[in-house]
Amino acid sequence: MNLKYPSSELCQWLWPKLLQKELNRFMEFQNGCTMRKDNLEKPGPSGMSHNQAFSLPEMWGGRDCLLGIDNLTVIAELKESLGGDGLISFSTPEFSAHAQEHYDSLAIVDLTFKNVWAVFTTMLPLVFH
Repeated sequence: MNLKYPSSELCQWLWPKLLQKELNRFMEFQNGCTMRKDNLEKPGPSGMSHNQAFSLPEMWGGRDCLLGIDNLTVIAELKESLGGDGLISFSTPEFSAHAQEHYDSLAIVDLTFKNVWAVFTTMLPLVFH
């Protein structure tokens, strides 16, 4: 642990957690929004969500060009060969586990931009006692 600036280590664990949650929420919302109906004779989907367009390409005259992967272990192996979860982590696995344990003990219903500072100030003495 970085004992010279312990709060920065907690920041590097907590704020990315919040940002990833918000990015996932935004992506889910955006991909579920219906595209405007375009009456022009253009190729491509119109009047449906991105999720529908990619899941059901035949609805708009498209074709499925996604590569099928029969075995999810192939994806896990590729991810691990690139660095695993540590590739996009800003803290060590040991610190992450320690911080997550204290985070879970607080029984936080939803981490938001409104409460992240309160969560941070509550966790700081717990994590670095």
